[in-house]
Amino acid sequence: GTISGIELEGRWKGEGPFSINGNYAFIDSTLNYDVNQGLVVTPLETRFPFQPAQILNLTLGWEPDGIPWSVFLTANFTDEYPTVLRSEPDDYDVWQLPQFTLDLVIARKFENDWMDATVSLGIRNLSEESRIFEYRGGPIGGAGASNGLVYTAEEPGRTVYIELKGTF
Repeated sequence: GTISGIELEGRWKGEGPFSINGNYAFIDSTLNYDVNQGLVVTPLETRFPFQPAQILNLTLGWEPDGIPWSVFLTANFTDEYPTVLRSEPDDYDVWQLPQFTLDLVIARKFENDWMDATVSLGIRNLSEESRIFEYRGGPIGGAGASNGLVYTAEEPGRTVYIELKGTF
């Protein structure tokens, strides 16, 4: 197989307390593999598992001068990718469909003579998006009965966390 791509990253910080950070990755991947059915070997081609074609993250930040608080809202987009590859030519690949999630972080800085620290409260998947999967492929060039069948297998919900970073 082959993998190639490009990643771009940028940051803007104006005169005020607001900032924008973003990164974009484009990944072109092709996986060629053979399925052995005894006397017949069939070559198949797909994208590498768990390798989306595009990833985009955009963070809006609020970091005012003079106060120790900051807030960051991040929008995450992850393109579709295969999670399960067929083991026979007439089977199905399972693809995770594109995801869009929001993350929120509220942070507080503490500074004194012996330590500088930041305590962050974060919420991942703020909008409680589900992971949606789709069957693709099947017999006769993708004309199988389950081709295109969509289902929700995971509903991870929100994740709340507290983080402490310090330097001594």
